[in-house]
Amino acid sequence: MKAVGLKLSCCFCFFFFTTTLLAQKISGLAVSDSVLKKYTVGKITLIGNKITKDRILFRELTFHKGDTVDTVITVPMFKRSEENLYNTSLFNNVHINWVIEGEYINVFIIVTERWYIFPLPIFEIADRNFNVWWQTKDFSRIVYGGVLNWNNFRGRNETLSITARLGYTQRFSFYYSIPYINRKQRSGLTFGFAYSRNHQSSVRSVNNKVIYFKDTEQYTKKEYGASISYSYRP
Repeated sequence: MKAVGLKLSCCFCFFFFTTTLLAQKISGLAVSDSVLKKYTVGKITLIGNKITKDRILFRELTFHKGDTVDTVITVPMFKRSEENLYNTSLFNNVHINWVIEGEYINVFIIVTERWYIFPLPIFEIADRNFNVWWQTKDFSRIVYGGVLNWNNFRGRNETLSITARLGYTQRFSFYYSIPYINRKQRSGLTFGFAYSRNHQSSVRSVNNKVIYFKDTEQYTKKEYGASISYSYRP
């Protein structure tokens, strides 16, 4: 019985040692082959960008046509590119597929664009709250109008916003953001302008009530504002 047990132990050790060496050899070959195998990025096909310009998508990719890559970094590279495209907030879905043909990797970038135009109505009361306005029910103290936000304007990831307020306070504002103004798409500019005017202005408070001065012919208050900013994204 002892001899049989010894033989079984020796067989088990030999089998375990052989299996381990074989697994290490196979694993080593797999890693070695994958590291040594190089591919060239071939065609990059964009699918689904009906509005967005191609160069806006290409700018976010971590690879370019003609780059030499190996299979070890392929998946992380494509994953990072997907994340970059998501971060633009231009797409609801982004997926990158690829096909190996000989020495080339042909890439297919599939995107689903968002809705970019958002009109919003404006209806406000100029008084401190609704209860204060309800005491007078003065409809001349109502502010109405609308806002138009247009993202991805012209398909270049630009943002356009126009606001028009009428009624008690008249306000017109304009906002325009251009993220890329040069060919390398690193520098951007943002412009803003606002103008408001009012026939009535508060002058003081008596017994917890605000006293206003009103001139129906001239505006008692006018305000102008403008801004410009520069951005750099390497």
